[in-house]
Amino acid sequence: MCRFLLIKSKKEIKLTNLLNDFADKCRTSNEWQGDGWGISWKVEDRGWRIEKSLRPIWEDVDKFDKIPKSKFFVVHARGASFPKHKGFLDYNQPYLDKDLIFVFNGELFGVSVRAPGNIGAQKIFWLLNKDRNQRKTVVESLKNVRDLLISNSKSMLGMNMGLFHEDAILASCYYQKNAQYYTLHFMTSDSLSMISSEKIGNFSWQQMKKGDIIQL
Repeated sequence: MCRFLLIKSKKEIKLTNLLNDFADKCRTSNEWQGDGWGISWKVEDRGWRIEKSLRPIWEDVDKFDKIPKSKFFVVHARGASFPKHKGFLDYNQPYLDKDLIFVFNGELFGVSVRAPGNIGAQKIFWLLNKDRNQRKTVVESLKNVRDLLISNSKSMLGMNMGLFHEDAILASCYYQKNAQYYTLHFMTSDSLSMISSEKIGNFSWQQMKKGDIIQL
């Protein structure tokens, strides 16, 4: 059980207010989101930076103002599916591989697909990276990996994937239970685009439908 937020802005912005709102949504969620968090931001001409913490995101609000301005952000708050997987900073997202940033929110059971990794999110990221080398677009890879996991899982609650790739934010929204929790939201304007597990700030949010894949 996790929450994520992807942001693409035409101008560099400070994220403090939006992060405070996101953290408060995580704190008041019906599901536990307090097993750490992470944030990635892109530095012009210098690539991505990542910061992670094992503290609940709402207990680290004093760190938000230290995050520099950027046009691109990816944020993830973690709720570990199993107690044995708590307390490992490497398990916290976002995950980065070259030009691809990945976040995940979901819970799958009885997955028969084999992939390297210690937790489900790591395995799904590996599958996505492997598949995108064989596809023309990342959208095709999102759909292919989603369909592969649907076909090879005994059951699932939800399976949401968020990506940042080549200055675009993307997401796949899929669930079998708890639609209210797993529904993703998005907004776009002339200057700002976001995809989020939670509706934050005063924006005109729209809901993704089950099975939707979007690119902004």
